[in-house]
Amino acid sequence: IYGSAISDPIQVLAKVGGVLPTLFSITGLILATLSTNIAANVVAPANALVNLDPKRISFSAGGVTTAVIGALIMPWKLIASTNGFIFTWLIGYSALLGPVTGILLVDYFVVRNRTLDVDSLFTLGDRGKYWYS
Repeated sequence: IYGSAISDPIQVLAKVGGVLPTLFSITGLILATLSTNIAANVVAPANALVNLDPKRISFSAGGVTTAVIGALIMPWKLIASTNGFIFTWLIGYSALLGPVTGILLVDYFVVRNRTLDVDSLFTLGDRGKYWYS
């Protein structure tokens, strides 16, 4: 339309003439971005909360709890400065995930000698090799 391929939606909006089409397009872009990111970032923690007690916690309750926790940790304060983001969040996050990753790697390479029983991975109940309680 504009003589060359434009892959960035913001650049396309810059070339659109008129205030109303631009506002309509920006509103659609914001809604699409927010709905995609919110939906993608709520599913994993909501499922994790459901797995804690599936009889009492539904997926929607897990999603609402995730949203409340997400607001309580005040992420806008976390990214207010790069110092807080890097030295508080990233180092804390890596301090948690580093040992978990180490345990997973040692378990796979040393303990299990790079061998997994795939059928047992999907066996429900205490019959499976990887069952835990």
